[in-house]
Amino acid sequence: MEILSPFLGIFTCLILFYYRKSFNKSNLYLALFFLCSNLIVIVYFGLHFSNNPFFEGIFFINFLPLSFVIGPLLFFYIKYAVADNKKFIAIDLLHLLPVVFVILFSLPYITLPFSKKIEIAHHIQSVTHDYDYSISFFSLKQMLFLRPLHLFFYCIVSLIYFKLDSRRRQTDFGALPINHSVLKKWIYSLISLQLIISTYCFLDSFAGWVLNDFGTIFNNKNYLRFLGSAFFVQNTILFLFPKILFDSISYPNASLAKNLNIQLQKSSSNELNTNIKIQLNQYLLELPYIKNDFNLTKMALDIKYLKGFYQIILKLSFPLLLVNGKMI
Repeated sequence: MEILSPFLGIFTCLILFYYRKSFNKSNLYLALFFLCSNLIVIVYFGLHFSNNPFFEGIFFINFLPLSFVIGPLLFFYIKYAVADNKKFIAIDLLHLLPVVFVILFSLPYITLPFSKKIEIAHHIQSVTHDYDYSISFFSLKQMLFLRPLHLFFYCIVSLIYFKLDSRRRQTDFGALPINHSVLKKWIYSLISLQLIISTYCFLDSFAGWVLNDFGTIFNNKNYLRFLGSAFFVQNTILFLFPKILFDSISYPNASLAKNLNIQLQKSSSNELNTNIKIQLNQYLLELPYIKNDFNLTKMALDIKYLKGFYQIILKLSFPLLLVNGKMI
């Protein structure tokens, strides 16, 4: 059962990748996040339960850097889901420095002949079970102890970033985008689950490698059960948020407003009116006007047309927003 969960996650990852939108690339980071987190379950199963020296040699240490990619990918997804500018900025590469650090740490093992890897991995996994194996400047035990702390840290950073961005938008525009509530529920669900996973992994490491007590709760079998169950919930809960899964919602991209004059000059009036009217019709299917904070400025932001297009939206939306002869 536990080993089936990551394959569902990989399938979900393919859906996210297939339906990603050109104007909103945040789901690309979400797809990579799902891929990496589910591969961890496969790695753990192959390492501890395959009882095969070949797989032990493959999975031992070689995939350790993967664990330190999950936190930054979570942050990248949340940041670029709500960012005004969806273009990846070079400074964000600094978040991958821990990954580079772990790769450098792992090089003495990664560069060993495969036969030697099998010998070391099988001896530790099947004979000594001692992870206090010094590879370079840290022991493997220390790196495994830092892994859940790294994910926990990025959960907190991602949550703070989302809350600060929501506060900024409320201050700047006087309202939040219409899809904010859906995105908020999904992001809170995703972060909460990662906090639970990272906390359990930390307690497992603490119980085994600090207290030297692998009891009935913290052992390899229960660890796999927990990971499999947690990622099964993560993989299935996304299907409760189809707008996230199929990438049909996104915060407005402010960079679209930079070339409004050029767009207006290139597009004929009739063509522009037709395009905006199509988007208005799709937007109004969600009945945004029944919400208390609905106004035309918010609508203009939600459908990603700002400033120069505001008058056009007003003209086209006026007849659509009349109910019983009154303006909504």
